[in-house]
Amino acid sequence: MDYDAVVFDMDGVLVERSPSWVFDDAAGRALAEAGIDDPTDEEFRTVRVLRSDLEEAMAHFESTHDVGFDRLWRRRNELVTENQVTAMVEGRRDSTTTSMPRSNFRAPAAS
Repeated sequence: MDYDAVVFDMDGVLVERSPSWVFDDAAGRALAEAGIDDPTDEEFRTVRVLRSDLEEAMAHFESTHDVGFDRLWRRRNELVTENQVTAMVEGRRDSTTTSMPRSNFRAPAAS
């Protein structure tokens, strides 16, 4: 399949952003899988959206939990992707977002 253009929607104008639960669940599961069952709020926020400096996050998780942050972040991203697929397939959204009904989306015409 050939494409004439690629559109990057970085602000959610064309397609709504992912629901919050997508990131909350992925962070919680990634932390639990790494053996961090009772993360601090800051640790959770860091894994959810990398709210701190990358080098600081790496040093913290390695010294405090003996967990490589790169592996933790990679697993978090895998789980975010799984959750985004689930959200699309099931039509799940959080209550703060609105979206165009699926029936309004049209696949590009085959050429």
